[in-house]
Amino acid sequence: MRRMKRRRWFVFVPVVILQCLLSLNTSQGAWIWTRETGRFRNVNDVTKENARQQLQYAESFEKKRDFKSALREYKKTIKRFPTSPEAATATFKMGICYEELDKPSKAFKAFQQVLEDYPAFPHPKEVLQRQFAIARDYYHGKKRPFPLIKLRLFRARGAAIEYFNKIVETAPYSDLAAESKLLAAELQQRKKNYDEAIKSYQFIVEHYPRTPAAETALFQIASCHYQKALLARYDEKSISLANTNFKSYVEKHPEGQHAKEAEEKLMSLDEKKARGAFEVGHFYEKTKKFRSASIYYADVLKRHPLSAWAVKAEERIQAMQKRGVLEETGSAGGS
Repeated sequence: MRRMKRRRWFVFVPVVILQCLLSLNTSQGAWIWTRETGRFRNVNDVTKENARQQLQYAESFEKKRDFKSALREYKKTIKRFPTSPEAATATFKMGICYEELDKPSKAFKAFQQVLEDYPAFPHPKEVLQRQFAIARDYYHGKKRPFPLIKLRLFRARGAAIEYFNKIVETAPYSDLAAESKLLAAELQQRKKNYDEAIKSYQFIVEHYPRTPAAETALFQIASCHYQKALLARYDEKSISLANTNFKSYVEKHPEGQHAKEAEEKLMSLDEKKARGAFEVGHFYEKTKKFRSASIYYADVLKRHPLSAWAVKAEERIQAMQKRGVLEETGSAGGS
């Protein structure tokens, strides 16, 4: 009697296990019997006989908007048939699935893999356009890595710079290259990485001189030097570079979209240079080095005659003349 019960258990337990396995749905990984192996295999591990059938099978899930299942089947296409034309399409489709699943970073990488691993892919422009759209979303802060972190916008801009530069690196002669580099440079400028931004703008002027981006880049080079000058009380080098580059822009693009602003900045720089020279003169006057003070005040009058500081410089010279300090230092051979 005990032996018969044991036999029943030996039969019953495998049957129950088999029924449980067969009751699983496809998304959980249903099990099927394969003659080739003589055993049960998870349907998620099974591929079609050829690349075309496998790709079509993956696309059937995408049409039903089951992007997770489609993604799984596209990955199997690439793994099982890596050198087939269908593998390139599957990689591209993976990017689309990642976009639909709101995973833009993974989507960008999938598109990048298409460009790097499958140079014969017939639609490279569409790949680049999708990459550019992802980078632009990060640029505008629509997509933000690490959404629970306070620095998410800063990180989003960092990702945008990386993606824009990757587009330029991968396809330097594409229609999107100059604009991508320009947007990357603008983000570097916003982050106050002025030296890096200037390098990026100069790259545009040098490699894409006939594009609209080149005009903007030339103006922004001057703007970066101008912004650097504003950070310091009196940075003669940055002021001079900003002045030179704004003049260069106005000369090359007298009717350009930034011409008016460039001229305004030139006037502002003139005021800043005048102020700097006046303050140096005032410092010498306070320390009783009147001759040196008069030299700087005279420089303000000569180089910046239309500035507000020219009026002040003239007033200081007249005040020293009335006090007779200029004659005293001159006769004594002072500074």
